[in-house]
Amino acid sequence: MGWLPVRVEVKMLAEAPSLVLQPDVFDFLHVQEILNLRVASRRAVDSEALAKHVEDMAGFGVPHAVASCFDLLENMALSSVRGESEQDMRKRVMTRDFGDDIVKQKQQLCRLWLLVQVCEQHFKTSDDMVQRLVSDCMACCTDRDLTIRRAGHSFLKFCSGKTGHQHVRQRIDSFMFELAISCLPSPEGNWRFAKPAMAYAFFKAHSLSPAERQQWFLLLAQFLPLVSNLKCQTFMLNVLKELRRVDDAPCETYAEGFDILRHLAESSQQSLVDAIRSAGFSPPVVPPSVPPSDPRTRHEKIFWSSLLSVF
Repeated sequence: MGWLPVRVEVKMLAEAPSLVLQPDVFDFLHVQEILNLRVASRRAVDSEALAKHVEDMAGFGVPHAVASCFDLLENMALSSVRGESEQDMRKRVMTRDFGDDIVKQKQQLCRLWLLVQVCEQHFKTSDDMVQRLVSDCMACCTDRDLTIRRAGHSFLKFCSGKTGHQHVRQRIDSFMFELAISCLPSPEGNWRFAKPAMAYAFFKAHSLSPAERQQWFLLLAQFLPLVSNLKCQTFMLNVLKELRRVDDAPCETYAEGFDILRHLAESSQQSLVDAIRSAGFSPPVVPPSVPPSDPRTRHEKIFWSSLLSVF
């Protein structure tokens, strides 16, 4: 089975609308050919059938598929060569990882395409498809396998980016908060699940509403006395500092949370007292305004650039 030339295939299918209603035809098309087909003959193409084919081919319902797609994107980010185009790099990595296995190559491209759907909806009927993808990634966030959890969280962070759909972002925001709450009353015992959710709050602090930031701040303040590990405490205090930094009126927004921190600084174990005071929460002093920093590493920027430039 091979990929038919794009121009020939588009012309053939555009002149024979009945063919595109047969699901088997899509198996012979590359992802880009499917997209070109829609552009060439919108009336002849059943968008729902196209979307379903891409979704079925991707198979994101299986956690391993999410992890496999994440691995591919990491490989693409780490394999960039100066002067090489994104398209050439993608072809080289795909050939290196999957050889001449056209089915596996197409499967991975369908997965990449679905991720792009979350930010830029190409199929008009794809809202349900996007929501299923988000659900699949959410399921990965509670998996026992670290690789799968990492992939799920990374994709959700991407899906909640500033170009994503508002209802998708809100759903992910709520999920992360509920995931953090589920770690009570033992956040340290459930640290493998709690930390990524808290990291999401750090990454999204600037775009959360004041009410959402207030919820996160109060929850993290309540978490602190339940954790004895200094590294865990420091991590949570860094998230608290970021939430404080991005708020225009932190003393008013986080009044209840500040009261908890002030009480902890007076009655907790010495290591926590020192950490709270070092973070500037006793008394709650508002730090001078500083320009926002981009928490992403160079590797992460290349990672997402690789995804967004695939098509």
